Amino acid sequence: MRRRTFLLTVSSLVLASAIPALGQQATFDPAALAALKGKIEASIAKGDMPGAVWLLARGDEVIVDTAGNTAYKGGVPMRRDTIFRIASVGKAVGTAAVMMLVEDKKLSLDEPVDRLLPELANRQVLKDLKGPITDTVPASRPILVRDLMNFTLGFGVLFDPTLPIQQAIDARQLTNGPPVPATPWTPDEWMAKFAELPLMHQPGETWMYNTGSLLLGVLIARASGMPLEDFLATRIFSPLGMVDTGFFVPPEKLNRFQPAYSVNFATNEQFLEDPVEGIWSKPPSFPSAAGGLVSTLDDYLAFARMLLNRGEYQGTRLLSEASVAEMTRNQLTPEQQDGAGFMPGFFDKLGWGYGVLTYDTPDDITPTPGRYGWDGGYGTSWANDPATGLIGLMFTQSVQYYIASNQFRDFWRGAFTAIGAETKGVSDVPELITHDVAVTRSFNASPERAWRAWTEDAEVMKWWGPRPWTSPEARMDVREGGYSVVLMRSPEGHDLWMRWEYTKVVPNERLEYVQNLSDKDGNPIDPTSVGMPVEFPRDVATVVTLTPKGDVTEVTITEHTTTSKPMMDYSQMGLEQVMDQMGKSFDGAAN
Repeated sequence: MRRRTFLLTVSSLVLASAIPALGQQATFDPAALAALKGKIEASIAKGDMPGAVWLLARGDEVIVDTAGNTAYKGGVPMRRDTIFRIASVGKAVGTAAVMMLVEDKKLSLDEPVDRLLPELANRQVLKDLKGPITDTVPASRPILVRDLMNFTLGFGVLFDPTLPIQQAIDARQLTNGPPVPATPWTPDEWMAKFAELPLMHQPGETWMYNTGSLLLGVLIARASGMPLEDFLATRIFSPLGMVDTGFFVPPEKLNRFQPAYSVNFATNEQFLEDPVEGIWSKPPSFPSAAGGLVSTLDDYLAFARMLLNRGEYQGTRLLSEASVAEMTRNQLTPEQQDGAGFMPGFFDKLGWGYGVLTYDTPDDITPTPGRYGWDGGYGTSWANDPATGLIGLMFTQSVQYYIASNQFRDFWRGAFTAIGAETKGVSDVPELITHDVAVTRSFNASPERAWRAWTEDAEVMKWWGPRPWTSPEARMDVREGGYSVVLMRSPEGHDLWMRWEYTKVVPNERLEYVQNLSDKDGNPIDPTSVGMPVEFPRDVATVVTLTPKGDVTEVTITEHTTTSKPMMDYSQMGLEQVMDQMGKSFDGAAN
């Protein structure tokens, strides 16, 4: 999840306790469906995506609609059977396969993976995520199958290319994050290269995205004695009639496939990342259970229905009710959630099951908790809602649309509005309020040392940005009338530039500046142009004071702004975390 708004509001999805009787369910409201289509067509007209298809199902009633084309240039109209790279929406297919093997007694969730993945035995763990990959300690315990399923094995996606561990990942072509370029290795070759690396955290310590699914694909193949693609075809795709789902698109179906578009986050410009005859036009060396599948609306609807019906599809049971319940409940402890996720506070209300995001509290999409599902980086989104019996799917092939989270939430609120569920209104602007957000910390540093933390490039890069965001670049020009440009990079790799234009500078005492979102050159931009909600403030007047108090310096940062209460709450949380990071930058440093 890329734009901050997306990370705050990534599709909320979870398990509830019962499916209402289908015969009692209401039909879809035509006016709400028309409004939903209007929102999608507006996104297409704005250039966020060339086209899309979407589906809402409730009981036997299925609503399918399309808009736009398969490509910006030279495409054809979107169709119900258009084939998509479903990316991380497919993670639940892999975890369902593991639960089948658990039911077959070929795996146990609580067994060490060493039996089938001996490459992962006797792991070493980095002492410091920023340190050399040779500076390690032994793992405190083996990695369990459950750790792969809930992403707590101690290894995951990073988006700071300067980290030694990330450089080692890239040098080995492991493709641990985005799927393009594809890894050239076979599963066994990939495992051998992965085994050369230490873990980033102790097993079971914290949640880290994606790598668990890559390893699950290898585990499924070895436990079943079949290639991953054959096991999925035999046990899931064939029983569900998923005739267009697999790890590549055969030549006779390429006329129903489409290009995929990514975006340059520095310039906000889209570009063609994978053409029709690109990576997915031939069988991969490494079939990825993390994001390698292609599928269609109707294929994935069959899989979603199987889960919503607690493991059964058209009279055939693929999974036990207990296995589906295990997949779709939050599997993380509070300790594993603390500080994890795509941004600070990500898991405050969300949870993670096995390949699905879970949400156990009401939100602005529906006041009834219980949805589960997930999104894919190319612009695919899926949710099951057991409380209402609603299944929703929205597919496009545009990273630009995927990161424009307000639009995704518009889709889901529109979907629930169409069945008469209470929502807080599509794209409603919250009531704006004026309030100061302030955070104070006392640091064991002199005012001069604290001043350097705010004014020198290398010092700002140490602490700016709430973790797990990083600041790989800062260009400081601290003088009245001057401005600095500071980069924040999200765990998903989105670069968010900020401009600080100084109105008052009193060395070692006080800074006053106006903060804006900007391009990489420091030119202020409209926050909504990078996916921020309309209530995100354009100009934020900021004051920093440094006050000596005996042996410590009291640092206070205050933001004066007009915005919504939820946005202020996130600002408060973000400021607290950056100040905590600043304190860590002083540890062991000379005053």
